[in-house]
Amino acid sequence: MHTSASYGSVSEEVGQRIREIAERQLDRLDELVPMLQAAVVRAAPALGEPRYVFVPHPTEGHPQYEDGEMTYGEAVISLPYVRERWSELFDLVDVHAFPEDIYQVAVTLKKRS
Repeated sequence: MHTSASYGSVSEEVGQRIREIAERQLDRLDELVPMLQAAVVRAAPALGEPRYVFVPHPTEGHPQYEDGEMTYGEAVISLPYVRERWSELFDLVDVHAFPEDIYQVAVTLKKRS
């Protein structure tokens, strides 16, 4: 029985490096969670309006940070924002909340003809 993880064409060494980076980021959740909670509390009253909130991840040691502004992080985008800003290009087909992960919502859009 083959028990090692499959990474397609990615070598086992690269796969191990990816796991190490992911584990380091998980260790930093104690930094990230309070930032996210504060941002959501500040933004909650406005989420019925066309708004979005972005909280960048801490930059120190982050594998996707290359100086300058951090563009990787957590985002909350209100449905009114999606409808107002994206409706010229896309139809809103579906919104699905995942009960197993309340922090993830899938928004399905279809490009307008």
